[in-house]
Amino acid sequence: MGNINADFSERQAARQKIIDAQVEQLRKIKNREDEILNKQIKEAEIKAEENERIKREKREELKVKQRYLPRGLKSVFLEIEND
Repeated sequence: MGNINADFSERQAARQKIIDAQVEQLRKIKNREDEILNKQIKEAEIKAEENERIKREKREELKVKQRYLPRGLKSVFLEIEND
């Protein structure tokens, strides 16, 4: 009877070792995917900030150009700027 319990315990320990290894492998995969996702989020934020900066610069550029336009063209320019 003691031999049966020992075999069972050995098999159970072997199974647990396999399960633990698989859990660790899945944890590593998840961590890697999280790193990739965080990198993509950061890149998207940087791109959005850059696009916003470009829009601000273009608006400022339009304002500067508008100051030097004749009065009749200013209203046309304002319509274009608001689109």
